[in-house]
Amino acid sequence: LMKTCATNTVQYLWTTVLLIVINSASAAEPGASQTADAGDVTCPATLAVRVDTNILLASSEARLVVVLKNVSTNTIFWVEKNPPINNVIVTIDDNSGRNYNPTPPAQPARTKHRQLEPGASHEWSIPLRASTSIPAGDYELSVTYDCIMLPGETLKTWKPQSNRVPVHVR
Repeated sequence: LMKTCATNTVQYLWTTVLLIVINSASAAEPGASQTADAGDVTCPATLAVRVDTNILLASSEARLVVVLKNVSTNTIFWVEKNPPINNVIVTIDDNSGRNYNPTPPAQPARTKHRQLEPGASHEWSIPLRASTSIPAGDYELSVTYDCIMLPGETLKTWKPQSNRVPVHVR
């Protein structure tokens, strides 16, 4: 019993220390993306995207490559929906401020725990198709990565924003 109690105490202390380290380190990262919502945490990572073509068509599929890079000096822990497309919110905006989502969300199957060492990157590719309801024209594509930061007893969302990529919808 003593070993179990000590193990639980150590695990609890480790979780508390890790949460404090992650939150304090992410607050000190000058190049990290920021969020302003009360339940959100400062992102200790950058998010970058690129597309294999800047022409989006309803009749063909483009590939969107998303790269999450840990810019902090600490390991980042988070929960990701599987498949990862469920975490990615793709938006295209026209110059008048209207925005559209070119890829419908997929249904989540399960979640995965992820970690990213300092300086490391996590990259994945997702399909991208323009809906027929999106008017033809010039847009800027951006991505928000929506997931839950670990560890912690309360849920804290983590939403780094990507760079903006010019695209044309036909």
